[in-house]
Amino acid sequence: MTTAAGSSDRMPRTRLPRNQRGQQLLDVAEGLFSDRGFKDTSMEDVARAAGVTRTVVYGHYPTKEALFVACVERARTDLECRLGDLISLDKGIAVMGEAFERVVDVFFQILEQDPGRWAMLYSSGPGSSEDIVNQMATLRQNTANRIADVISHYVPDMEYDRSRAYAHAISGVTEQLGSWWLANPAISRERIVTLCHDFIMAGFSPWVEGSHRPGSASKSPATTKTQAEAACAAAERPARVKSI
Repeated sequence: MTTAAGSSDRMPRTRLPRNQRGQQLLDVAEGLFSDRGFKDTSMEDVARAAGVTRTVVYGHYPTKEALFVACVERARTDLECRLGDLISLDKGIAVMGEAFERVVDVFFQILEQDPGRWAMLYSSGPGSSEDIVNQMATLRQNTANRIADVISHYVPDMEYDRSRAYAHAISGVTEQLGSWWLANPAISRERIVTLCHDFIMAGFSPWVEGSHRPGSASKSPATTKTQAEAACAAAERPARVKSI
């Protein structure tokens, strides 16, 4: 069948409100970036998969880099909302250990449910400009700050710099164990959460199960300091997750 203008028949494009279209483009782009990587995904690919023209895509996201950053920002916002939910459940948690397990489980739930999104969360980005690199670093910093908020909520007498340092350690160790879990998928999520918990909890030992006394934050045992430093060192190692 042909139209009156003689062109071949096509499926009509669905007009969506701008906000909905923007979210649809993010859905499509996230899937393509996860499957193909940043380099092998074009704006034309996104337009074709979304059933729109490139003009529509560029009208929402002026560059492919901007589209990628928007995908990462949305994924991290979802992660940070899940972390924020932990604060609202707080009253029934008696010890820091249980709160920490819940923080870690949030990360590994995402990895279990959507490995592509996990890879995007920990991607360094296209690295095409200093501005993009800085935006990606800021997004990761925001997530670490959200972890620190959870820690501070459950352990209000922990020093500010310690809660921030531990939050970065948690983020880094979780990232590395997530990469390891991808290579060892037979391990259950419960087991990987336990392993992550056991590795980092030594850093929290002065505050666990009532052993912490007000004013003793700076007097952690030497072994605790060593183990905490090991956790921080792990956080600085490069990720092994497939680059996108």
